[in-house]
Amino acid sequence: MTDEILDTDHDDDTAISRGGYFFAGLVLGAVVGATAALLLAPERGEVTRRRLARQFRELRDDAADELREAGRSARQEFRRRVRKRS
Repeated sequence: MTDEILDTDHDDDTAISRGGYFFAGLVLGAVVGATAALLLAPERGEVTRRRLARQFRELRDDAADELREAGRSARQEFRRRVRKRS
């Protein structure tokens, strides 16, 4: 029974992969953006560091929200599949 519950369709695997790619792209974009900001910033270093620290905090909070939502969605989908198999 457990094998049947954990067995997934190919489409579901693709959706999970897309979510992983999205998160990786989000992180990569943040790193590239931060690097560009450091190299091109017309402000003093202290001002730039404070601004980047704020942006990283916002990014961290957004990523945590996305992970919570992904976990919630995964739990809902698991429950749906368990009910469907019963």
